[in-house]
Amino acid sequence: MPMTPPRPRTLEEDVEKLLRDAWSELVPGLDDTALNILGYFARTKRSTFYRAARELGLSFSVMYRKGRQLASLHLIHEAGDSFHEITAKGCIAGFVYNLYGLKGLIDCLETVWGLSSYDARYEEIVGFLLVLAKVLSLQGSNLVTSDICVFGEAAAKVASPILNGVIAYSEWEDANIQLLLYSNKLGINPVYLRYGVALALRGLATQLPPSIVTKNHKALVIVRNNKLLPIALSCNTRCSHYYRNMGTKCPVLRREVQEALRNVV
Repeated sequence: MPMTPPRPRTLEEDVEKLLRDAWSELVPGLDDTALNILGYFARTKRSTFYRAARELGLSFSVMYRKGRQLASLHLIHEAGDSFHEITAKGCIAGFVYNLYGLKGLIDCLETVWGLSSYDARYEEIVGFLLVLAKVLSLQGSNLVTSDICVFGEAAAKVASPILNGVIAYSEWEDANIQLLLYSNKLGINPVYLRYGVALALRGLATQLPPSIVTKNHKALVIVRNNKLLPIALSCNTRCSHYYRNMGTKCPVLRREVQEALRNVV
């Protein structure tokens, strides 16, 4: 009988493979029992070791030993009153080990990173995670040793190199050039990079110097050689300039910043 051709992968399956491949060398080794416990915390987000042992059918001694192992790897952490919670690192590790798919990963990260407060879109989260994995790999870091449990810390790792490059670049009005150079250095598609950096900049907004808030934007304004460089930390319309050049070429942003500065003066 003729062989049935394999089913082609869906776009989401392609994206999942891309992300798993990027993170596969960065996660710690875990046995089946540890993975079972990690999956439990990914589903519940918060529980005690006693409750987890009872619901998973494990002895408390095994649960305690494996739970402490996961905590030492920063995949879960103590949350007070004998409770433990999954961390962003645990969310990512569970995804890499195929405990759940991309939707499960995003759901987990939305809880622990509070992504809803940044109005994070699907494509931005994918781009952010892909860039983050490449940056950690380039730095010789991994999931356990990196500081990414707080979203602002992860955002700094994604956005700081490109932000510093834009500010220092001799032709610094065009951030698109720096984005292309950065994507080539990391070896990823510039489209993913642009989405990831956009989300990272929103995550950095509270950590950067005082910014200007206008009708449509929150912008970091750099002054150099009597010239203004507005960088869009957030954009209400998510226009093409926001993703393509971080808003540095956006005529609306420039006009709003100029009006805001005139009102201050």
